Amino acid sequence: CGYHTQFTTRPDLYNMLLSHVPPHKILSGKRVLNIKQDDFGVSVHCADSSDYHGDILVGCDGAHSSVRQSLYGQLKEEGRLPSSDDEDQRVCYMSLLGTTGPMDQEKYPSVAETHSRGDIITSRTKPNTRRTFTVPGDRICWGVGVQMESTSFENNETFKNSEWGSESSKSIEESWLSLPMSIGGTLGDLVAATPKEAISKVYFEEKLYTTWHHNRVVLMGDAAHKMLPNAGLGAVNAMLDAVILANALYEIREPNSGNIQSAFKEYYTERYSRAQADFNTSNQTAQIISGQ
Repeated sequence: CGYHTQFTTRPDLYNMLLSHVPPHKILSGKRVLNIKQDDFGVSVHCADSSDYHGDILVGCDGAHSSVRQSLYGQLKEEGRLPSSDDEDQRVCYMSLLGTTGPMDQEKYPSVAETHSRGDIITSRTKPNTRRTFTVPGDRICWGVGVQMESTSFENNETFKNSEWGSESSKSIEESWLSLPMSIGGTLGDLVAATPKEAISKVYFEEKLYTTWHHNRVVLMGDAAHKMLPNAGLGAVNAMLDAVILANALYEIREPNSGNIQSAFKEYYTERYSRAQADFNTSNQTAQIISGQ
């Protein structure tokens, strides 16, 4: 989009985004159980028995979107869901990720450089890929990942329980700790410099859905197109979705079903082909960087 690439940690990004949203606009712990819609509006029923009603519902609730699942369930009952959208997501890689605390500039001089430094090592003899990126605060983001055999995500509860926090540090294989890192030292050195709560075990899956909207419900971000992270295009495409969808909604003068459908169709038409291209780029980049 014409901007330079910047690296930052996920918590720092979250905090920056949250600082621009009025606190009363965010409700926590609202797990969507089901949705209902008609010509006059859409309703959401949550696990805490709360209900919400509006003109439209934007499902931007991630790769395992409850909004998408509820919408697709309705479409499937009506015989209107494409068979490809009914197929499970495909798990491709597993990664252990972490962000260290401030590192010694003498031992790791690259943390003091003006620009972020990224290094990736793909092993010829071991089924893992390891990478590091320097981020502000003299910190190092690190990761070690393995390619997985093609397997469906939805039918395997193991993949749904990615480990966030201290338990993840126990998932690191002992043999990995001695792996040398191009930024200096070993993986074990970086793990030792990382707070346990800053280590995550994550499974990466992919799926490009073809149905992004129906009536008054529309999907965006990972709910519509879950990309592998290697090319850094997942969040970028979610932001592009938001901009294009906002522009389409802005043109609506009367929130009737016809106008809403036209806005959603405009959004889908402008975004799908680009998302499809970036989905393919993400897959190819993953095979080059992390494939074995």
